[in-house]
Amino acid sequence: MAARGEVKNAEALGRMLQQGRLVSGLTQRDLANRVDTDQKYIWALESGKNTIILERIFAIMRETGVRMYMEVDGSVREPVMKRQVKPMADLRVELYGELVGHLVGTDRQTFDFVATKNAIDTFGLGSTILSESVPFDLVASRRRASRRRNFFRRTPP
Repeated sequence: MAARGEVKNAEALGRMLQQGRLVSGLTQRDLANRVDTDQKYIWALESGKNTIILERIFAIMRETGVRMYMEVDGSVREPVMKRQVKPMADLRVELYGELVGHLVGTDRQTFDFVATKNAIDTFGLGSTILSESVPFDLVASRRRASRRRNFFRRTPP
């Protein structure tokens, strides 16, 4: 099953590319070797670093009303969590009465948010409808885990 998201800027492009790589089970170095480039270039793309070419492409898209959507093909491989964790007392995260994910982990120091496939289908891959800190991703980035935890610690029940 595929997950789809709109790409409006270099950061959204990077998030989609990162999700595709993670779902495929590749490291940045593996991907760089496969496409004959270096790991630093893959990192820059995934980090949303703007280049003059990307700036111009997105500026032209804005001026002409063109929208870009990308799809991560989930049939490549289902994302696998490195270690199995149980939901913390089944802490459901709902938006407008609909389940959008769960908080999983063993305690309040290590929990993380995992979006449901339905939330990704409804709101789009990379959607920040909950918060900029909590994008709906197929595979959550470890780099942003503390931001996600802080968001949920400050959110009233």
